Amino acid sequence: MTDEELVSKVVLIADVCGIPKATLASLVGVHRATLYKWLNGERKPHDSQKRRLGYLSNLFIRAYNDKAFPLKRRGRKATRRIAEEVRQVLRRYS
Repeated sequence: MTDEELVSKVVLIADVCGIPKATLASLVGVHRATLYKWLNGERKPHDSQKRRLGYLSNLFIRAYNDKAFPLKRRGRKATRRIAEEVRQVLRRYS
């Protein structure tokens, strides 16, 4: 999978889960502008960022299918809570 495909996959999954691009960029540890540069092919993620993107992809897919972790709910409070839970998991595995 190319870098652009990986980034696009994660962005698509995040969109389906209701996670804004700014929150996604924060979870990866970059600015939103960097995320858009990756999507446009202007830049490529570093290896550590690729690992984090891959991990987020798997996490979002598992969470979306898990009824106990309702990513399907949209709204500011749900998004903040989900983002904080994802950050906690990323801290454990980074």
